Amino acid sequence: MKVQQFVERVGNDLVLVVREHPSGREMGRRVWEGAARYVVRDPLKGHVELRLPQRSGLDIKPGGDH
Repeated sequence: MKVQQFVERVGNDLVLVVREHPSGREMGRRVWEGAARYVVRDPLKGHVELRLPQRSGLDIKPGGDH
């Protein structure tokens, strides 16, 4: 089975979605609340770069309304 991962910024959150390829069926979703503040590179260029402190508290939820 092949999967693709997608990371997108939704407001102040980052959302990671894993989809089966080629069907596009969503297999999982994680929402990192408030993590968008760590994005340092424009995602339109095809990459998302995060600059994180060595230790920080992120609320990670198994799904979301995003």
